[in-house]
Amino acid sequence: MRKRKKNSRNTAQTQESLASRSSSVSSASAGFTLLEVLVAISIIAIALVTLLTTHAFSVKNSTSSRIISRAVMLAEEKMTELEINGFSFTEDGEELEPISEGEDGATIYEGDFVLEDEENQEWRHDYYWSATVEETDIQGLAMLTLEVFSPNYSPERPAATIITLIPHRSEEEEEAG
Repeated sequence: MRKRKKNSRNTAQTQESLASRSSSVSSASAGFTLLEVLVAISIIAIALVTLLTTHAFSVKNSTSSRIISRAVMLAEEKMTELEINGFSFTEDGEELEPISEGEDGATIYEGDFVLEDEENQEWRHDYYWSATVEETDIQGLAMLTLEVFSPNYSPERPAATIITLIPHRSEEEEEAG
């Protein structure tokens, strides 16, 4: 019988010991350590910086896409206008004088996209065009390079370019008659 009492006493002590350990473990794991908090804040900071960088890149690309889309639309509009006018460069019904005529036979014209009816078209003021007409080796054809620029895109680089062949009489043909 003595053995039973000893075992029961050991069991009671073991249970008390386990109870005290579990309470000390639960109180220790009830909060976060400073290190855990710093690691969590670091992870959140890295994620936020990545997210903000991605968002800024997305906004920049969206703006650039809008500028290029409008430039392409304006280039197509100008090309259609040139086709309708027989590839003569006019603005407000008056023929434009070339900006320069190169020795290589290239003639350069420039203009803008201002309309008479400008309602909801203010953005057109941000664009201008440049056209270069170059003689080719093919008789009766010239190469037309139409470029649309926007200072919001790049002052030096065109936002849109259209290159096509157009009917053209060389200077010799025009002089001959």
